Amino acid sequence: HDGTASHIVSSGSDLRIDVPNFIVRSASGTESIIRATQNAAVELYYDNSKKFETTDLGVTFSNLATTSASTPSTPVDEVKIGTFGAGRPALFLGTSDTTYSNSTWFIENIGASGKFRIGRNGLDVIEISNSGDTTFAGNILLNGGVLYKNSGTIEIKAETIRIKGVTTNEDLAVFTENGSVSLNYDNDTKLSTGAVSV
Repeated sequence: HDGTASHIVSSGSDLRIDVPNFIVRSASGTESIIRATQNAAVELYYDNSKKFETTDLGVTFSNLATTSASTPSTPVDEVKIGTFGAGRPALFLGTSDTTYSNSTWFIENIGASGKFRIGRNGLDVIEISNSGDTTFAGNILLNGGVLYKNSGTIEIKAETIRIKGVTTNEDLAVFTENGSVSLNYDNDTKLSTGAVSV
């Protein structure tokens, strides 16, 4: 102690502390600053609130906060950096009471197969390949009702393509592979192509 601060100095070799649990607390002994547990997590705190923790899969950022005039520093989410396995790093997004195999959104890079995934509940929602092909697991909702490509061609591939009305769910047009094209009026077919005629 030099009258102002206490020092631990090891100038010639390593300083080793061999303990099963290592805890750094506030001067009053009432708040945690660092907690390290043998064969388990290392935790970092801010004002006695855990913000960072190592896990068997990676790391977890906890008690993230939003700051606004009405709700300053309100804990809302957890972010985990982990992996689904070798060569599959992932970022997991969820709330503090989330079971990460059930209701957590994840972003994953599958390096070996050249895929990038965004998903939830362990299921793919969006999958992007190295070639740029994108697979959507559910419906695609168009902002403003416009499907737009600024150049080139838009290809829609399916055995049967149906264009339906928004409110009635009625068929407006039906395109069948190796079959007919039907155009409707009020859900009634008005024009249909055949092998040699219309």
